[in-house]
Amino acid sequence: MIWTGIGIFCFIILVAVGLMQSACFRAFRHVAQRPKLTGSEFVGKFFPVEQRDVAGKVLELLEPYLPISTARIHPSDRLIDNLGLSARLSCGLDVVAFVQDLENEFKVEFTEEDYLKMQTFRDAVEIISKKTQKRDSSPRRFGAQNDILS
Repeated sequence: MIWTGIGIFCFIILVAVGLMQSACFRAFRHVAQRPKLTGSEFVGKFFPVEQRDVAGKVLELLEPYLPISTARIHPSDRLIDNLGLSARLSCGLDVVAFVQDLENEFKVEFTEEDYLKMQTFRDAVEIISKKTQKRDSSPRRFGAQNDILS
């Protein structure tokens, strides 16, 4: 009888330790002491004027994929390690879905190098800002594939 009690106690401890190390718990613990900011306060405080629209949209797209509220995140937070981006779906599928959402929203394509560089929230905003700025400033040729004829 005593061995059964000890076994149950050990099992509970193991489960508790496992939960404490889970990505969700780490994300909660990482942001717990930060003040809450609205989306406009967040982008106004941490991003230059030319990146604010991109940062606000990335924040909006990121929210459904995180196990925590975006009200307490910081631009230097690592998307996977600190914010638990891969914590909601198995095998990191939410990371892929998030990146596809970014590509669709901003009409850009990410290279493998971009994927590897996109570690933090700020990295994502900077990469997208550079890609959209480059795309918008490049001269358009008549008859180019992206032209839409009316």
